[in-house]
Amino acid sequence: MDLHRLNELLNENKKFYSLNIKLKEENSCLNKELLSSQTHIVSLNNSIHKLEKEIRKLENDLKIKEKQIQSNKLLMRNEFKRKDILNNKLVGTNKSTREMGLKDEINNLYIRNNLLCNFIKDLFDKEEMDFEIFYKILETSNEENLKIFIENLR
Repeated sequence: MDLHRLNELLNENKKFYSLNIKLKEENSCLNKELLSSQTHIVSLNNSIHKLEKEIRKLENDLKIKEKQIQSNKLLMRNEFKRKDILNNKLVGTNKSTREMGLKDEINNLYIRNNLLCNFIKDLFDKEEMDFEIFYKILETSNEENLKIFIENLR
């Protein structure tokens, strides 16, 4: 081979080598961009999934609230049917049956009150505290004094 031809081949080889380096750099940049875009796509997919899940949850909550509204409407309709709106009296009852119902309710409240007092007394007996003092404080105190008393017990 002659020298001239050898120089041409060397020059072409240098050009190919430099072109190869440029292509590798471009490939590296493109790979970085691809990786970045893929991570961005993954994060967007995760965000979309979370938003879809939140939308489903909100739709379910909306359905539940709509059902509650419908049941409340039905309840109110039934209540208005049951009451005489003008006189605010129960339809189909008279004064004596209402009084009997109130007496029964008061008796039930009295029984519940006695049961709760006995329960609290038993608790105080177990802790060896004075129930009568506690009961007098309950009878004579307002809400703020009760809170202070309960905090002092703790």
